[in-house]
Parts: sequence; C-alpha cells; structure tokens
Amino acid sequence: SRIILNNKNVKYFLVDLPESNLMCNYYLQSHFPKKKIFNYSDYKKYKLEDNIENFDIFILPSRTLINQDIKFDFIINTSSFMEMNKNIIRKYFDIIQSKTKQSGYFLNINRYMKNSSNEEIKFSEYPYDNLWNVEISEQAYLQPGTHLLLTKRSSEEGNIKNELLK
Repeated sequence: SRIILNNKNVKYFLVDLPESNLMCNYYLQSHFPKKKIFNYSDYKKYKLEDNIENFDIFILPSRTLINQDIKFDFIINTSSFMEMNKNIIRKYFDIIQSKTKQSGYFLNINRYMKNSSNEEIKFSEYPYDNLWNVEISEQAYLQPGTHLLLTKRSSEEGNIKNELLK
C-alpha cells in the first residue's frame, strides 16, 4: 500500500480482516498524515459512495463492498486465498468479479496448493468466471510453490480456464 501510494495518485481501497485493518490504518496514517482515511467507523456514519471524492484511502472489511455501486481498476490478492476455505474463496471471487471494471486487472499471488481448514486449496481451482484474459502467469519471484497470475477483465470469453488447466 505504502509503495503504491508513494508512487501513484490513486484512491486506494484496502480490504481485509478487521484486525489487519486496524494495523494498516495506523501504519498508513503514520506514513501519510495528510491523506484522509475512510475506515469502518466512517462507514457506519456516512455513505461510502458519497464520500469517495473526500477521502484518499479506504480501509474496510469485505462485506462493506457487496452492495456498493463501485468498480475498481486494479485488485490485488496476495497470500490470503490459501488461508480460506472454498466457500469463502467463492464469496471473494464474486466480489472481485462484480467489482472489477471492464478492462480492469486482478493480480492473484497465492500458493499452488495448501491444506487449509481441512480442505485442499488449489490455485488451479479458484473460481474465475470466463471473462478473464491472462496477461502474466508465472511462478512468483523468489517464492517457490507460489504463483503470480495477472488477469484482465473482458466482455467476452477469455483464456483463463486454459491457463488454470496448465
């Protein structure tokens, strides 16, 4: 987050567990004292959609985005799908796929396989719909057992299913 915010003038949404959000809020506020942060306490008081222009950073739990009329240019998930069960992964993918703009990107960096919550979680089985085209697909840098997959949202059937079969 800090690196992106230091190098790009963007509205930055950080979506994570409440405990992580608390730490991120503190960290980002200490690095960017002039940036306005919208967090869960703001969400409980104000409409998110009405405040996007008034804030720079948004730190929220995932459930807060479900009913929002908002689309993202770029979504990143690193090392968290592998810690979830398949049902939770499906819910996150529903959010990602409904909230990514046409021609928006999704960067997914997770382990090829991990046994989480008594389930075998496989990268190749993540529930991508057919509207993704693969831009980059390779082992993550200096992370054996971890894959980096950058995809782009399309209006037509993409090549994601073929890539996941590989």
